[in-house]
Amino acid sequence: DDEAGLAQYYVPVRSNDKFLVTYVMLKLALLEGRGILFVNALDACYRLKLFLDMFSIRALVLNAELPLASRLHAIESYN
Repeated sequence: DDEAGLAQYYVPVRSNDKFLVTYVMLKLALLEGRGILFVNALDACYRLKLFLDMFSIRALVLNAELPLASRLHAIESYN
């Protein structure tokens, strides 16, 4: 961790276990504060958001296909 408290993690897991590992890390508060999760496809992004929504974990989608105003609003609401 640097002085700003920023950290990066990479956890290699099997495809079938990705949602489970994400859920456990978030629910057990293994990550402090807010976080950004990157996925490699747009459909994976929406699947992850829907999964987190099922457990009342707030999430938003930010991708290049969204209009600029929507992306800026999402970033502002994140900060």
